[in-house]
Amino acid sequence: MKYLYRIYQLLIALPLIAIYTLITSLMVTIGCTLGNGHFWGYYPGKWWAQFIIRILLLPVKVEGRENLVKGQSYVFVANHQGAFDIFLIYGFLSRNFKWMMKRQLRQMPFVGKACESAHHIFVDKRGASKIRETYDRARQTLQGAIQCRPASSPKKLAANGKARLPTLCPSARKP
Repeated sequence: MKYLYRIYQLLIALPLIAIYTLITSLMVTIGCTLGNGHFWGYYPGKWWAQFIIRILLLPVKVEGRENLVKGQSYVFVANHQGAFDIFLIYGFLSRNFKWMMKRQLRQMPFVGKACESAHHIFVDKRGASKIRETYDRARQTLQGAIQCRPASSPKKLAANGKARLPTLCPSARKP
């Protein structure tokens, strides 16, 4: 079964993911250029991430999303401990947000331009002045895109020992 799944990944899933990534990149770039970057900078990427998780037959269970307060700003951190954290956050958290990513990703064909069009934040760590410029641009982008307020602390959200921060986890079941 493992080898059959690998063949499926290579011959069916991978080509479809590549095509969908190209289509999504073009959709984001054109949509953000024409207007309503709030929509085009988020929803096509959300659909892309959901498509990737589903085409790879990965089950997802989201817990704690109800603890996110509408209109409240949060910082979500992908620790890159797995290959799917970006797809899980983008596709299943249901929050419009801006990515912070390495500046080198801007050079990826189509994807880099789409991220730039969506006003995602490219982090340049080539010195103190570049880092400061990155933070200044990030502040402008975030203030223009969302209402900025301090994020709730986990302690505040866990009041009464019942509330939890959202957890995205592919279930242990493998295809």
